[in-house]
Amino acid sequence: MRNSDINIDTETSVDVRFRLQDIELHGTLKVALNFKARVVVSSLDTEKVRHLPEGYTFNTLQCTSVDGEYTLIDCKYLSGEIYPEFIIKGQFDFEFDTIIVSLFGLSTWFENSRPYKLSNGSLHKDFGYDKFCHEITYLGLKYEIENHTPVR
Repeated sequence: MRNSDINIDTETSVDVRFRLQDIELHGTLKVALNFKARVVVSSLDTEKVRHLPEGYTFNTLQCTSVDGEYTLIDCKYLSGEIYPEFIIKGQFDFEFDTIIVSLFGLSTWFENSRPYKLSNGSLHKDFGYDKFCHEITYLGLKYEIENHTPVR
């Protein structure tokens, strides 16, 4: 896992500091499999955000923790919790047109059609790093799924 990765396979809780409407706040960034990522505002700070309307939305939120910074994008405040649509580990000061998501087993699913080869008396499947690219249409939008050489 690279430093820029956020692992959703296990529950992760990170204590963070952030500013919302010029108010210094503390909370816990929680990321877990099958749960929506969120920042839970510290119980010591809930009084400071009582004025926020339920469903209040904002574009970005910069959070700082001991292990680095996180940028939360397209956020919604609900009952003392902030729900982002996206989380970037680090500062969001760039433009992008690609998001890389590692899905274990997906490459194997695509590679099922690759035949076995007989070499030096043994049968093996050479997965190699041949590129594949499949186009998928979902809800009227087109997406491409492709493999990349692993970054180590």
